[in-house]
Amino acid sequence: GAAAGPGVLGRAPAAPGSTAAFTDDPSLGELDWAARIDTATPEKAGFVTRPLSRDLRIAGSSRVTVTATPTTATAHLSAVLVDLGPATIRDYAAAGEGITTLAHRTCWGASTPGDSACFKETEARTADVPHTVVSRGWADLGTWADPRKGRPLTPGRAYTLTLDLAAADHVVPAGHRLALIVGGTDRDLLDPPSTTPTLTLDLARTRAELPLVGGAGAFARATRGPAPTLSAPPSLLLPPALSAPPAAVAGPRLPGAGAAR
Repeated sequence: GAAAGPGVLGRAPAAPGSTAAFTDDPSLGELDWAARIDTATPEKAGFVTRPLSRDLRIAGSSRVTVTATPTTATAHLSAVLVDLGPATIRDYAAAGEGITTLAHRTCWGASTPGDSACFKETEARTADVPHTVVSRGWADLGTWADPRKGRPLTPGRAYTLTLDLAAADHVVPAGHRLALIVGGTDRDLLDPPSTTPTLTLDLARTRAELPLVGGAGAFARATRGPAPTLSAPPSLLLPPALSAPPAAVAGPRLPGAGAAR
């Protein structure tokens, strides 16, 4: 959006009349948004916690309810949860989502004519990253009334829609931040809409429901008190994603006129 930086991801409701706006840019995706979370950019709206004072575990499916006013008759919405902090993870943005199939086989039990007990082994390719996408979800705003049927939108009218994010079990470590990013077309995951909308979010009517282990109390404890100082690996001091973000992970695509997923 146009603000100087990201908004606050917290339990206090936004003041009535608070808004954030972004313009769909199909050339960008979740990794681009995450790399620019602390910078005001026109293609996303971001909200972050302060650095956590203790670990915070997400276990289950998150929901993000958005009230958005489009400028065009078609629009897509994406919501992404991001762990902001250095980590070594499976390189899911690489070919094969970072999993390499090896030549060696191992067998487990007895085979039958229609069911081999032998399987090729695999290994994970790892990468040092400055942030990790925890979960994502997306929808066609035109399905606000019926998830099975898209309808043309009326520009200037506010619509409310809930996005179901993929289930996840992830620990955001102390010293990291948790971010929620709302954008339009997520490159490589969605086909763009037939128009290029700008969407204005009514923040007082936009909220996230996160399955936190320990509930609201765990969130309150993790977002108060001193946070540890983290030392990034040398390879993360100038993350490549800031200049050339890797391609987003491949997955099912939302057609331009399709239903919510």
